[in-house]
Amino acid sequence: MNGWIRCGALPVCVAALALAPAAAQTTSNPSWVPYTTKGYVGLNLGWPEYKLPCGGGFPCDDPNLSYHLYTGGSYNDWIGVEFGYLYMGKADRQGGTTRAHGLNLSLVGSVPVSQALKVFGKLGTTYGRTSVSANPASGEPVGDEDGFGWSAGFGAQYDITPQWAAVAQWDRHQMRFVGRGREDVDAASIGVKFNF
Repeated sequence: MNGWIRCGALPVCVAALALAPAAAQTTSNPSWVPYTTKGYVGLNLGWPEYKLPCGGGFPCDDPNLSYHLYTGGSYNDWIGVEFGYLYMGKADRQGGTTRAHGLNLSLVGSVPVSQALKVFGKLGTTYGRTSVSANPASGEPVGDEDGFGWSAGFGAQYDITPQWAAVAQWDRHQMRFVGRGREDVDAASIGVKFNF
């Protein structure tokens, strides 16, 4: 993965999320994202899916667990911005493995449904990096690729307390795969957010 965070670094990500409340109390900045307020950090765990063709008699499984560690803030009650790292899991495909991960930047629009529940949508870009290995007999292009692609998503957030919220969402990221150009990588996920 050439210096990028691997899935094995998940405990580090969880520890960073757990320390976020203490970090938030020691700073006067209400958000880690410049020019925003109502900052938050979150961690989602999900079920990813690579939208890649499969053939040649080799099995193609869905990826294992994904995760998304992110922070964001609001410009007003309706619009905000979010930045994060996502790991889209490892899939056994075509006699080898396929992995994808990246950095995402998205505008977030939200609408309250009730005092505790709101729905949101996201639109942005992901700088993704992918790695594909395969059995030579499969004819699958192999190697690493990276680049920008669009991203979009939607979901719902339920405020458990003023600081903690539960989140359920679905996201799609376009990522570059060697020999194929941009392909969709999807993930349905659930998670928690801590509001500063």
